[in-house]
Amino acid sequence: MKFWVFLLRIPMVRFFIRITTSKRLQIEGNSMSPTFSHGDHILVNKEQYHLTKPKRGDIVLFRHPVLGNKYAIKRVIGIPGELIRTTNFGSYNLVNSISKIENHDSAIYTELLIEEDEYFLIGDNTNNSLDSRRIGPVKLDLIWGKVWFKYWPINF
Repeated sequence: MKFWVFLLRIPMVRFFIRITTSKRLQIEGNSMSPTFSHGDHILVNKEQYHLTKPKRGDIVLFRHPVLGNKYAIKRVIGIPGELIRTTNFGSYNLVNSISKIENHDSAIYTELLIEEDEYFLIGDNTNNSLDSRRIGPVKLDLIWGKVWFKYWPINF
């Protein structure tokens, strides 16, 4: 019986640690729509990237270098060592990974190799996002934490 009680406590302790190392924030704007919308409330794990590095698909909170160092959230699309191709139409693809690009006959293509400790961040609402397609890769030291939970509004 004691063993089962011990096993049940492990997830509770992990959840408590995660809550105490998280910061609550409210989303402003719709650059991450439909994943997050204006007014959504989220939790950001501020200790996550002290232990590991961001992975493709992570949604991160970072200090935006163009917006007066305000914080923003975006999705990690490119990681160190990858080659990204962008167009003047704002579309992109990872040359050596997943791809998302529209065909534009008149597009001007730019290739960018992501350096060590840099990440290519994109908003889910690609038509309404000031992200790495325009500001370039974001340094790891500007990434503050990983978004791990949306607690309001509750969607079923």
